[in-house]
Amino acid sequence: MTDNHTALASALAAVVGSNNLIENRSLRINTLVPAFVVSPGSHDEGRECLKICAAFHAAIVPAGAMTWLDGGNSLRRADVVLSLQRLKRVIDYSPPDLTATVEAGLSLQEFNQLAKPENQWLPLDPPGAPYATLGAIVACASHGALRFGFGTPRDYVIGLRLAHIDGTESKCGGRVVKNVAGYDMNKLYTGSFGTLAVITEITFKLRPLPERVATITATHGDFPGLAEAAKSVLASPSLQPASVFVTRTHRADADRNDLFIRFIESDITVTHQLNETITLLSDLLQKDSEIAVLPHDSSASWDTINQADLSGGNVTVRLHLPVATLATAFAKVLPASDESYLAADFGTGIIRINFAADEAQAISLIKQMRAEAEAVGGNIFIERAAPQIKEQLGAWNEVSDLATLMRGVKRNFDPEGLLNAGRFVAGI
Repeated sequence: MTDNHTALASALAAVVGSNNLIENRSLRINTLVPAFVVSPGSHDEGRECLKICAAFHAAIVPAGAMTWLDGGNSLRRADVVLSLQRLKRVIDYSPPDLTATVEAGLSLQEFNQLAKPENQWLPLDPPGAPYATLGAIVACASHGALRFGFGTPRDYVIGLRLAHIDGTESKCGGRVVKNVAGYDMNKLYTGSFGTLAVITEITFKLRPLPERVATITATHGDFPGLAEAAKSVLASPSLQPASVFVTRTHRADADRNDLFIRFIESDITVTHQLNETITLLSDLLQKDSEIAVLPHDSSASWDTINQADLSGGNVTVRLHLPVATLATAFAKVLPASDESYLAADFGTGIIRINFAADEAQAISLIKQMRAEAEAVGGNIFIERAAPQIKEQLGAWNEVSDLATLMRGVKRNFDPEGLLNAGRFVAGI
């Protein structure tokens, strides 16, 4: 900040109330310590906070539950954290239309609890799902193991309300499913990591709750056997799994490979597909394997897959690979670490890897993984790592010619670069 600290505090407190402006003494974002955490109670208060911060040339970090503030590239500046946790209202919910408009600070868990009596849900399961706010999920385009069967936030967002750095607002999309003519601006903001505007309200389309969810697991001595089984399940014309994952847990005292297959449908359909899958896996894996149907509530297993970043290592990366190359690439990107956990989504080609390594080893391993991914037309995103690792490597792959276009878009929305400064691709 180039202007007076006390004056900025007074201006923000006048908008949100002194109880909702905290002079920060403990929150750190990588190596940065923001001066304030401000919590607007409405869209209009959020707009005013942005306008004031811009007037003081203060860099703003939009936040939801504040559990992933170190995601993406290391920030260049972080003066004020704009917390949306007070924005938790349901603006409009129309069960007959399968749509809902909510404020950005409402959590996914809170919304799905509200929608459950109507037998509806928003089928997303990003990392940190119990606490993740809907605004943060959309801003980061976060997704988990449901992606293959149910898609990503971009598939469910049909309308947004946004607060801009100059205090103005805009809306895109609407409150009905078929509302887009021309370019769908929802897709521009979804996944922009809060670098273009602050999302304050979201309209989603919903899905009916399924009658049944069931998971089959298989444990086998080697990864190739499970990989072939996963591919066979996906190739079967009569099976429609929502998730197909192979995981590898490597510890100093043990190695373990597991296959997880989840079905989400009507009770009769799930029962039929469970029986067919068990027969298929029994034929493929034969001896030296354990096949089981998990109890009805198998969420703990999928939580472990979605929370790969909490598996014990200090580095987490996410590789996006062509599905056809996944089985071959898996072996090439195994980290040379005593502690590692890999979760490979055979439906989408995404592998999340958590491993323990010092700085030099982590840099070497990530460079190797990035090279292997690029060789087959994929890429890698560094989800969690020490700031110095991200600063040397960049959280995302280089985007070459696209960087100029992306920087141009950023300048149009945020001329001074105050929103999440440096967080996104190409240091945007």
